[in-house]
Amino acid sequence: MKRKHGFTLVELLVVIAVIALLMSILMPVLRRANDQAKRILCANHIKNQLIAMVMYADSHNYKIPVGGGYWPWDVEATVTNQMLKNMGVDLSSLPSATDIPVEFSVNFYCPANAQQRRFRDQNWNYTVNLITGAGFRVLGYAYLWAANWNDKGNITTYPIYKQDKGADKTDPAKKWVTRMDMPQASDAELIVDATLSDPSYPIDKYPNGNFAIVTCGGNGNDSTSHLIDDTKPAGGNIGFADNHVEWRPFTDMNKRFVVGGGTDGCPRWWW
Repeated sequence: MKRKHGFTLVELLVVIAVIALLMSILMPVLRRANDQAKRILCANHIKNQLIAMVMYADSHNYKIPVGGGYWPWDVEATVTNQMLKNMGVDLSSLPSATDIPVEFSVNFYCPANAQQRRFRDQNWNYTVNLITGAGFRVLGYAYLWAANWNDKGNITTYPIYKQDKGADKTDPAKKWVTRMDMPQASDAELIVDATLSDPSYPIDKYPNGNFAIVTCGGNGNDSTSHLIDDTKPAGGNIGFADNHVEWRPFTDMNKRFVVGGGTDGCPRWWW
């Protein structure tokens, strides 16, 4: 009878090498596909919020909300509740309209931000009084409307118009978005991805600050969406007052707002 032979060591090593080679080829492709899927889902989240904002404005003489907390992603709980209602969430079916479960918050957080997902339970009712419904929520996007945070930091450029190379971005005649029917609505930035950095890291390694670890936040470890690494994000989705959404690469972003004023406040916000 013939003896059965197993794999030789050389054959086994060849198989392992081929598998490793295939993985090295496929993993970057799969990672890019995953990142692209998150960008599309993120843009859809912003689009849903813009539609809810249009419905809000229709009920308020075309005006959009005002108010918020200390940072651009702080939004009044009453505003998010109204937006949820406009998205089709039946608040009347809940035990209390002031106590909105966190599972309804998916459209308000970027799928590419792991830190937001980790702290979503805490952020959703950050300062909300579950009896009265007063207070604000820490969401996953920056809202560029007239709010409390406008007066608590350094506005490096007026942010409502799409950036035009050569244009004067410090023109004080450009105001915050207050109405959905404003002129040039297609250039009026309203909801943008959270792109923020901490400038307290060594400038030789982090010339624009650390985007992965922002230690000055409420959680002490906030992070930017759509990260490439801790020195740079890929970019972010920008939602405009005319209801369209565009992807903006980080190379086209500028530092627009610094919490605490000056040039070294923390964090720096980019869009």
